[in-house]
Amino acid sequence: MKIKFFNFFIFLVLILLLIFGCPAQGSSGGSGGSSSKSKEEVIDGIYVINVGDDSIRVFSKTANGNIAPIRTISGISTSLIHPYGIVLDKTNNEMLVVNEYGDSVNVYNRTANGDITPMRSIIGASTNLNWPTGITLDPVFNEIFIANYNGNTITVYDRTADGNISPSRTFAGASTSLDKPCGVAIDSTHREIYVTNSNDNSIIVYDGTLNGNITPMRTIKGSSTSLNYPHGIVFDSINNEIIIANWNSVVVFDRTTNGDVAPKRSISGISTNLDMVLGVALDITNNEIFVTNYNNSSITVYKRTADGNELPIRTIKGVSTNLNGPVGIAIY
Repeated sequence: MKIKFFNFFIFLVLILLLIFGCPAQGSSGGSGGSSSKSKEEVIDGIYVINVGDDSIRVFSKTANGNIAPIRTISGISTSLIHPYGIVLDKTNNEMLVVNEYGDSVNVYNRTANGDITPMRSIIGASTNLNWPTGITLDPVFNEIFIANYNGNTITVYDRTADGNISPSRTFAGASTSLDKPCGVAIDSTHREIYVTNSNDNSIIVYDGTLNGNITPMRTIKGSSTSLNYPHGIVFDSINNEIIIANWNSVVVFDRTTNGDVAPKRSISGISTNLDMVLGVALDITNNEIFVTNYNNSSITVYKRTADGNELPIRTIKGVSTNLNGPVGIAIY
């Protein structure tokens, strides 16, 4: 009888161990949940506008070689029409894209994928958008700044603007010196706006709080600057520098540079593999500069402090990438 009771007791203990002793895979304290989060943090990084096929492609921040994108936004529902510039709103988890031919701004969820409809669109005659190519966001004062290539204007909207809405402010007129503006960047601390003028090879800086036919605070222009069809621009708030996509080079100036001044640094030369550079972005966490090369449909990555004829540290290029005339670029 004692043996039977003992056997029953052992059997009961085994049953209880099977029920309660093996935690479910991926439960708190296990590896499943944390590895999933780490994967998202690692892979989600490079957002690239492809003007050749009206798409946005997303790659891992550490991507290298002939690698497929992890997400692609494209299709009729996206309303992408010759998209050009892109900016990420990290606070609200959104991406904002300007359509050069569509005279519009589309806003998507940052994690969007496929043929998806924009969450919001700034579009219509009242917007005064005219071949918008550059876009930046002031996350402190919740404003969007757009460089209008054909309009020779900078138009400003509330971050949540939607539909056929008039700009809250417009920089326009002879005193602005705007001449086919392509790129725009913002320094929220000093409330300054940096604009690349592609037609007269200059960078102009404005007080971002003003409106109308305003005069630039500073202008970088002249033979010493090496500016040549400047396009994309990004502001480095940590190192107080501006970084410019400059056709077949990337040039860097101090934030307060004014006049006909040589760049602080310049990435240029055969080894760089730069080929019609139109977009530039900065990963300040890892001290890397990302560049789009329109002619050879590639993304090249350099150390932030790179100078001269330096090789890229990584290159995204090849059939699997589906890169097709990459222009605007942003880093998450």
